[in-house]
Amino acid sequence: MKIANLFSKLDNKWIINSLFSAAFLLLIMSLILSWQHFRRSYNTNNLVWHTYTVIGKADQLRFDIAEMESRVNLYVISNNSNGEIIQNLNVITADISQLMIALESLTNDNPVQRANLAKLRPLVNEKVTYMQKILQMGKVNKNQAQALAVDEGRILVSTSISQALTAVVDEELRLLSIRTQMYQKNTSSIIRQLSISSIAAGFIFLFCFILLNSYLRKRDEYLKAKKESQEALLDMNDKLLVSEKRYLLATEGSAIGLWDWNPATNEVYYSSYFKKMLGYDNGEFPDTLDSFNNILHKNDYARLWSEVEHHLQDKTPFKIEYRLRAKSGEYKWFQASGRAIWNNFGKPIRMVGSLIDVNDKKIAEHRLAMQYEIIRLLSSSHSFSDTFTKIIQAICKMMPFDMAAYWKINDDQSLKCVMCWPITRADFGDFTKITKQLSLPVGTGIQREIMRTLKPVYIDNVIDHPDFVRAEQAKMYGIKSACFIPIVHKNHLVGMLEFFITTNFVVDESMLGMLFYVACLMGEYIVQSQSAQKLQESELYKTAILDSAQESIITVDVHGRILSCNLQTNDMFHYGNDDLQEDNINALLPDFTKEFNQQDDKKVVEWIGRYKNGEYFNAEVIYSKMSLENQLSYVIIIRDISERKKIEKMKNEFVSLVSHELRTPLTSILGSLDLILDGTAGKVDEDAMELLDITRQNSERLVRLINDILDIEKIESGKMEFRLQTLDIHSIVDEAITLNQPYAIKTGTNIVFSGTPLNLYVNVDRDKLMQVLTNLISNAIKFTPAGEQVTVSIAALGDAVRVSVSDKGPGISEEFRKRIFQKFAQEDSTVSRAKGGTGLGLSISKAIIDNLHGDIAYTTGKNGTTFYFDLPGVIPVIDHSVSVYETTAANKSANILFVENDMDIAVLIQRTLNAEGNIYHVKSIQAARDLLQKQMFDVVILDLMLPDGAGSQLLPELRSKQIPVIIYSAYELPMQYKTMVDHVLIKSKTSNKKILSIVRHILSKKTVELS
Repeated sequence: MKIANLFSKLDNKWIINSLFSAAFLLLIMSLILSWQHFRRSYNTNNLVWHTYTVIGKADQLRFDIAEMESRVNLYVISNNSNGEIIQNLNVITADISQLMIALESLTNDNPVQRANLAKLRPLVNEKVTYMQKILQMGKVNKNQAQALAVDEGRILVSTSISQALTAVVDEELRLLSIRTQMYQKNTSSIIRQLSISSIAAGFIFLFCFILLNSYLRKRDEYLKAKKESQEALLDMNDKLLVSEKRYLLATEGSAIGLWDWNPATNEVYYSSYFKKMLGYDNGEFPDTLDSFNNILHKNDYARLWSEVEHHLQDKTPFKIEYRLRAKSGEYKWFQASGRAIWNNFGKPIRMVGSLIDVNDKKIAEHRLAMQYEIIRLLSSSHSFSDTFTKIIQAICKMMPFDMAAYWKINDDQSLKCVMCWPITRADFGDFTKITKQLSLPVGTGIQREIMRTLKPVYIDNVIDHPDFVRAEQAKMYGIKSACFIPIVHKNHLVGMLEFFITTNFVVDESMLGMLFYVACLMGEYIVQSQSAQKLQESELYKTAILDSAQESIITVDVHGRILSCNLQTNDMFHYGNDDLQEDNINALLPDFTKEFNQQDDKKVVEWIGRYKNGEYFNAEVIYSKMSLENQLSYVIIIRDISERKKIEKMKNEFVSLVSHELRTPLTSILGSLDLILDGTAGKVDEDAMELLDITRQNSERLVRLINDILDIEKIESGKMEFRLQTLDIHSIVDEAITLNQPYAIKTGTNIVFSGTPLNLYVNVDRDKLMQVLTNLISNAIKFTPAGEQVTVSIAALGDAVRVSVSDKGPGISEEFRKRIFQKFAQEDSTVSRAKGGTGLGLSISKAIIDNLHGDIAYTTGKNGTTFYFDLPGVIPVIDHSVSVYETTAANKSANILFVENDMDIAVLIQRTLNAEGNIYHVKSIQAARDLLQKQMFDVVILDLMLPDGAGSQLLPELRSKQIPVIIYSAYELPMQYKTMVDHVLIKSKTSNKKILSIVRHILSKKTVELS
């Protein structure tokens, strides 16, 4: 009432105006103050984001330095130079430089951080320089690089870098705590300011409503002022929401999860990014403390909550690393930082903090530590057993393993335990004994899966596992779980490691990965150790071979000084064991060092050797160059060929005897027998004729034997000449069939060509290849029963040409197959002996095919035998040119076509027939056909063996044109050819005068017909 009376005494208009003015001023001041608080909150939020950015850069720098060091060490311990590792190191080094620049730019306004980074930069530069030095050293000397990799100075630099980075992060965490509190304080100030302004405005508006009864005309103005005040409040609330969203985006953008825990009620808040790092969506991970404890690694549970309790009681800084199980089931390492908020009574009411994923960093650190230890042990190892023992003990020291075993893989892929290491107690009794005695065959037990996948296996409860054969003994000694780690080298299993645990320790995927990584390093060492052992055994084996060799083997330098020799050298030259030390090769082979200057790579010579007593002997010397430690030297192999020389002399005398003293009288005997059998010497009765025929057959056999022996001698002495030509293989085979057909008809058999003729060419000596074909075909005819046939075929096998000759004989016995291509080899059976032969045909055939760079072989069975030979196929270069020789006669109307590949014969024929007409000479069937289309000819002289086929292919065309044909062949031809042409002439039996006479007769006959 007193207040109402007071207002009633005042000017109501002035009061309302004053009240509205006061309310307006109050709102303006409230908005200004709220805006200032909002600006401070916004700036503080930016500082929080800036702090998280610095922390992220620092952690990235720490990870890049660890990654660089891990890759350099991987490069150093590997045996090959990996370009990809070096390229990645260059990228990482560039990233480290950029991160240092970014950190210095972000913290330039903070004197503390400037000082921290001033300490950090030279350490980082020193680290990078050190790594590059190790890398360069690794390209030159792996051992020195490995030693440098474990240098204590470098480890101190790594520790200093870690401490400097920790100082940078701790400073930013300190700033983060301050700025977070400032942000919360500003937010509270905004809310408090808005609340006070709203209450004050409401109080003023209450007075306005009291006075509205008398000032109704002011109602609209009052409502308008109220609406404006509400809009201002809504606008301020929207700005607060935007600020909160920006804060959340900043935290997520810096890859940091947030958590907020009330120790009194155990209420917990996890940010969306906290759950995202574990692979959960917001609705999948409840905001409860039990959710966190359920995914916390058992080995980290006590350690984490002990740190939390210590922080809440003593207010010490809280920062810890632990493992959480992600949604995928894999345990990952995280780093948690936090700070509690205490009330006035010192009781913690809240604890807030951040979570950062450090899984890659922890794995890198563990691998690096393990790698350092493995490198140190490998570089200081003296024996395989000692090194393995130290490595296993180092692993078990880093992990709580109670026992370990090493299994070696045998040649049959079974596993055998070769080493056991009890760690936490002196002995595991029967368990160790059974493990050492056990051998696991292929596809049994737990090892079956390991051998299939080459991946490590962890079994939480081995006692109840059905595939663990030592479960009873394991239970006896309290073994609960085990790790089975394959030792792999280049995707091949070389062994296996077992680690047994008696405690509740759990091995996660990252630990298995580290153990597998170490096992791979050990696999590399195992293979290298085995290679070194094999090399040593190989050297001993080679030494034993050299000492057991029947030849003298000597190494000398360019001056002839003897560097080494085998035991046979002393025996060959009649020296004692030490007489040849520091001697010269000229003492054994007089003046032999003169030969070195004429030597290119390898040479075989005959020389005179000298015994210790001064006597000389014949020696065959094979010597070749050799580079030994960048110094030129020679390897000399010496054979004593004195006996061989004596045998060669005897052989040459025998060959001379056979050639001159046997073949000449046998030729006379055959000539005389032919005259008697032809009736030239008079009539002979039938009984004498039969005996003379037997004598003639055996004389021919002796001549063949002598010729074969001479051929063998020529081949072995290298005196047999091969005149190579590019020829159509089918034309040669066709000729061989034709030449052997009379013999087949005589024995009641037949020779057939199987398949379609192919245009396949080989580079051969025609006569020598014909000798091989004749031998194979005649042998096939001998063993083919009457009424059956011999089959000859040609096939293309890639770049080779195969010719096969198949018979229907009884096959080749098992005993004879081993010596079938040996000289004088004949199957020891009545049937084989009855067929006759010298036993040299196949040996000569093999020697000819070998000299033609081919292969000869056979297949045999009860239904017959097939001999075949393969020759390299060639692409022929066929000359299709035409040579024209005009006649010297006055009448130039006669045209003669001569189809011949041999230029010597072509020149001879041209000179013989030049006066009879114009001579057109071609070397191929195709050239002849082209010429026959353009020119008329009076006579054609045709050879059957041409580079692009058989000359007989032209006969149908020539007969259709009614052109007289003279076949001019090197071989006897069957009778059917004589019915197809005018004349068949054999080159070796036809004189120039005879061929001239025949051509003149044909041309004169044609002149008469025209007249």
